Amino acid sequence: MKYHLLALATAVALAAPVATAVNLENPVETTNWIVGFHVMPDIEVGDDYNGAKVVSVTPELRFITIETSNFAVFNARVTLDDNVRYVETDVSDHKLFYTPNDYFTNHAANWGYWKIGADKAHDKTLGSTAVKNGHVDSGLNKGHEEFAGQSRVLQGWDFRDGDNNPDDTRGCNWHGTHTTGTAMATINNGKGFPGLSQSTILPVKIFGKGFGGCGAGSTTSIANALKYVGDQGSHVSSNSWGGGSYSSAINDAIIYSVNKGVLFVAAAGNDGCSNCIGNPWKPVESLVLIVTATDVNDNGASFNSKGPEVDISAPGVDIGSSTSGTSDYHYMSGTSMAAPHVTGVAALIKTLNPSMSASQISNRLTSTAVDLGPSGKDPTFGHGRLNAAAAVY
Repeated sequence: MKYHLLALATAVALAAPVATAVNLENPVETTNWIVGFHVMPDIEVGDDYNGAKVVSVTPELRFITIETSNFAVFNARVTLDDNVRYVETDVSDHKLFYTPNDYFTNHAANWGYWKIGADKAHDKTLGSTAVKNGHVDSGLNKGHEEFAGQSRVLQGWDFRDGDNNPDDTRGCNWHGTHTTGTAMATINNGKGFPGLSQSTILPVKIFGKGFGGCGAGSTTSIANALKYVGDQGSHVSSNSWGGGSYSSAINDAIIYSVNKGVLFVAAAGNDGCSNCIGNPWKPVESLVLIVTATDVNDNGASFNSKGPEVDISAPGVDIGSSTSGTSDYHYMSGTSMAAPHVTGVAALIKTLNPSMSASQISNRLTSTAVDLGPSGKDPTFGHGRLNAAAAVY
């Protein structure tokens, strides 16, 4: 196993010509201060320095740390000392930069994690089980090491076969497990690829039947699946599927769950065409977040279905994530891989802003995206490529 060290953020005070660092009208609330020198004086811990007690001496870096209850008087004295290089507060405001120890964190297939600034987003939050993801796909391989034995993985429902066993299978190439892993795989477990949010997972299966192919459920079953997402209190729903004929039932189901507070994130499609966003997303495009795929160089993927309905783009080419067995991971490409990146970041935003509505989260995602292609919203990238680092702050 390969582990990654956490990098400590540090602040280094560079040379300054005089020691004035503080506004005396608004002094920082602290009793300890650092005094840096051009030439280190002969001074020891416990000595008195300009009326302050020396509590630490670091001769190699030419500074001492002092303790005083009256900084104004102390500062007035040290500003008269030409040997003083700087004065600064001895604060404790540094933090660890988050780098997960997942085995493939630095693998080439994890490029999307770094491209969207997920590491910086994870400085802020890893997500919370208080946020629920209704993941509508081909089910979930619950025995995989990224999900096994975790209480955040709910029972869910298989609307394809009409039972409570939404297991992912070979027939769909473990598509649902891959997309779920991108959005919600366990972070910092020393295994596989890190997910984007540690949210509660509600597996909702609408594709696949045993080991015999990857057929979709009926219109009735899909409409009921989308209704179920809302009835179960999902905050965000990842949907890496689409196509087919227009259905009022499915359309109504999406509106029903949107009215219950669900943010639907939907893949644009992989037809490689222009002005071709299809059902069921196009008829409700103002209510859902439609996602295209980008590659490692921020180019739009050749397979993207494009059109004015596109809202945002995200990494979707050669994306590594969980699949079969207990510990298998594969590359996959498609707008299917892009959508769960957006789902995961939406869950991070909801974690930090519990009262934020689905439309507000959607606006945060699009307004912080990195503008690509023609200036402003365009049919390939929408408002731009997902920027997790900016979206969570």
